[in-house]
Parts: sequence; structure tokens; C-alpha cells
Amino acid sequence: MRIFEILLVFACINLCLWSMVGMEKKFKLFTALIGINTLLFLVHMISEGLRWQLTFSYLLTLFFILIPLMKHLLKDKLPKFPKLVKIPLGVLSLIILVLTISSCVILPVFKLPVPSGPLTVGVTSKSFTDPVRDEPFTGDPGDRRRIMVQIFYPAEKLEGAKPEKYIPEIGTLGPYVSESSGFPKFILNHFNLVQSNSFKNASVSNAKPKYPLVLLSHGMGTSRRLHTIQAENLASQGFIVAAIDHTYSTTGTVFPDEKITGFKSEIPYDTLPYDKVQLEVERIGEIWTGDIKLVLDEFEKLNLGASEAMFKGRIDTSNIGIFGHSFGGAAAFNACFKESRIKAGIDMDGSLHGPALKTGLNKPFLFMLGEDHMGMRKNLPTYEEFKAQGISQEEFNKIIQAFKEENEAISKTVKNGGNLLYIKGTGHYNFTDAPLYSPILKYVKLAGPIQAERGIEIVNACVLEFFQKHLNGKPDLSIIKGSSKNYPEVLTETLK
Repeated sequence: MRIFEILLVFACINLCLWSMVGMEKKFKLFTALIGINTLLFLVHMISEGLRWQLTFSYLLTLFFILIPLMKHLLKDKLPKFPKLVKIPLGVLSLIILVLTISSCVILPVFKLPVPSGPLTVGVTSKSFTDPVRDEPFTGDPGDRRRIMVQIFYPAEKLEGAKPEKYIPEIGTLGPYVSESSGFPKFILNHFNLVQSNSFKNASVSNAKPKYPLVLLSHGMGTSRRLHTIQAENLASQGFIVAAIDHTYSTTGTVFPDEKITGFKSEIPYDTLPYDKVQLEVERIGEIWTGDIKLVLDEFEKLNLGASEAMFKGRIDTSNIGIFGHSFGGAAAFNACFKESRIKAGIDMDGSLHGPALKTGLNKPFLFMLGEDHMGMRKNLPTYEEFKAQGISQEEFNKIIQAFKEENEAISKTVKNGGNLLYIKGTGHYNFTDAPLYSPILKYVKLAGPIQAERGIEIVNACVLEFFQKHLNGKPDLSIIKGSSKNYPEVLTETLK
């Protein structure tokens, strides 16, 4: 919780206790406490902003403000309530205030870590339309594939400017995502209070003539927004980062014309036979690889100044990397295989699929896994673990064979100069911003037990070191090789 939120809630608790034990005896002091409570509310509203989790505290503040006003209007004759009424109401208020504190902790107004680099971060967004591909998820033959890309880049310092909001379109996107997920429309409103570290449409920094380009691909059904911290950190260190939203594979994407697209590419793992699931995985994987190709093409145009001057001549197109999370990690793997323009890539806790499985990669590639994921790859699951899910022995054999093929592709890539590591204490979503969204994630096994900020710091350090080595030619790989004393949680592994 933020400082004035804490003070406001505890001021409300204090007033509730006073009203239970007898405010009439020391009404002047009680009135002074109401004044302090009111002042805290105003400071909180102006400096921090209101949020729905504190609604009851706001109502209590209003109620207590009315007490001295009523006393004045009634000429010092406030109605007296018996203790049988005051005490239950006070206790109920205290219980609700405790629930208020809990909701603020569970859904915090979090703060993004400050990027590690010396450069200011600029941000802008682009909508790219593919001139060749139809949109496969709508069935409309006249609908071309269109994607949103958020660009983070080194920028000139801006005096007095306010950073962009973490999710600027939350007013439009929040109700859509909440409603489609079955939650109340207001549930994500507090994201409107979260600030990024990026400045919208700032001028590109003149610290260097050109900057390497890194593409970023999110996980299935999530969003580019979940990787803002990683993108900002790279941009602050001298990289241009293109964070892609794969249309109809996100929780929601808002386009400049305010069209919202939702999630239409969910893979039915539980209802389709394994072979058909794999076909669907590869079909969607090809669509994502096509999105990556489109972004590469469009950035070549931006570098030539074909559409605008902002990035003209500022992109080092001879040094391009890519990284992704989960399904986006597999997309990064396949894009490295298919695209000669990409020099190096990272798969963050993703499985693999596609043609590169047969050969592995002959490019620098980092497999960065969560602790549980690495454990599963080292010790393949048994049929007994799958049997309870209603999976047949035949289907199980196919799943295990796929695991073995993936492990073989990873091993081949590592032998060809790649790297494999895992981060102790991390789970699947520790490779995103999501652990800051709620501490609940670690208790439902979506994130590991590692402290959220520490996990983010380690992932950022690994990603930065890898791209500094392979796109900027800096020699150090001590973190990735597991030899850094500052990051003992990073451990290397080999697969049989």
C-alpha cells in the first residue's frame, strides 16, 4: 500500500474505535481527529489518486465529516446510540477495513523498478498491416492481418515531463478484459494509477548514432504489456525494443481506431487428441512467425525513413535479436531458425515446436527456464502423473516423445554455442511483470517463491548480458554461465 493509503485506513480505524468507546466525552479531540482524517483523504486523492479498493474508507471519511456538521445543525444535540448498536457497527466497520487492507495488498498499485541503464526511455506505438496475409482468426476474406507494436528506445532527457502510464488504454481495455473474464468492470481500474518509466514520443537519444533492435514476443493469451519492465531496461541500456501484440492471441489489444480484439486462439489441449493439438500449435506458431517477419520488414522501412523521420538511420539492422516468453519463446526460436536477419535469441520458459526441432540452431540462443520447468526436463514425468487427467498410454507416449525431441533440440543448440540455465525459485510468470500485480500468484503456483523484485532483477540481468554480448560485442557472460557471485540463483544445466 502507498503511504497515504496506509495513514488514511489507520485514521479510519482510530475513529471507529473512538466512536465505539464514547466520542461524546472528548468531542473536540474527536473532531480534530476527523480533521486529520479529512486532510489525509485530500492529500491521498491529490497525490496518489483514488482507487476502488478504498471505497469503504472514503465512505467512512464522509460519514465522520458529517458528525460535527450534524452536531452544529442540531445545536449540540446529537442522538445517542446505545452500546448494543454502536459496538456491532464499529466491529463491522473494523472488519470491512481489514478487508480493505487485504484487497489493497492483493491488488496493489505497484511501482515499476527503475531501469538499470543511464539513458532515458522513450515509447511510441505503431500499427502494422500485412499487405499479403489475411487475418486467419476472423474468417473475413477482406480482413488483413494487423498487429500493434510498442517501441521502447533510448531517448533524450525530458525536463518536467510525466512518464507514460503503464497501460494508457486501461480505461478502454480494462472493462473489456474484466467482462470477458467474468470479473466486475472496475476490477482493473487501479492499473490507471501505475506509471511506467517511459516518455511518450520523446526524441531518440543522440548518445549513439544507431542502436541494436530487439523484438519481444509475449506468451499465449497475455500481452506485450507484461514485458514493459524488460523492454524499458533494455532501452535504458541502448537498445530499441519492439514489443509485439500477436492479434487475437492476447487478453485484449486496442488499435488506434479504438477497435479491440480479444483472445480467439486458445489451444484446446484438453479436448483434442495430441496430434491435432500439435497441428494447431504449429499453425498458430506460423502466424506468430509471420508477425515477426512483418515487424522486421516494417523496421527496415522505419530505418529508411519511408514513413516517418523519427527512426531514420537510427536502427542498427545488422544487429537484431529477439526474445519471448512461453509460446513467444517458441516463436523466438522459430524466428531465429527462419530469419537470417536475426542474430541471437532467448526463450524464457517456453516449450518448442516447428521445423527447428530437427536440427536445433546454429546461432547464439539462450534457454532460460523456471526451476520447475527445468526439473521436468531433467526428470521426465511418468504415466502415473498423467493418468489421473484421463490421458491414454498412447497419448502419454507421444507427449514424452515430444519432450525428448525438445530436449534434443536444446542440447544441439547448446553444443552449437547456445546456453541453458534456470533461475532458482522462479515459476512461469516470473519471466514477466505479473508477480508485481499480486502476491497471490506465488500461492497459486503461477510464480515461484522468489521475491518478485529479485526475480525481475535477475531476468533483466540475464537478458541484458546476453544481448550485450551478441549484439554489442561485450565479452562478459558470467551471469549466464552461472559464475556471478551477485546472482547465485542462476544455475546452468545440461540435458541428456
